[in-house]
Amino acid sequence: MLEGKTKNSTTRRPRFTIASLLVLLTLAAVLLAWMLDHQRLKSQIHENLNETTGVYRLSNTSAAEAIKEIAPLFTSEKISCEPQSNSVIVCASPAETAKIELMLRYIDR
Repeated sequence: MLEGKTKNSTTRRPRFTIASLLVLLTLAAVLLAWMLDHQRLKSQIHENLNETTGVYRLSNTSAAEAIKEIAPLFTSEKISCEPQSNSVIVCASPAETAKIELMLRYIDR
């Protein structure tokens, strides 16, 4: 049988102080926040990989007027103008960029 142990011997249970529990809770919260932020950044990077940026210089039409006509049709894409060079800057998926380019060519003729 077991030597040195009697029926009345007590086993030592681990004891935690409130400070050690707070440290553990803080560590878990920081880890969870980091994981959530990492997932958010990963999804943003994945979305940006599918986008292309195009700069289209207009010769016959004002870039601001062209954007007024195009922007309501493409709400999810980023479309802006650069007035000094009279250019339209588009950041969208390749398919949407091609559509916007065709519309800009039609407007600028």
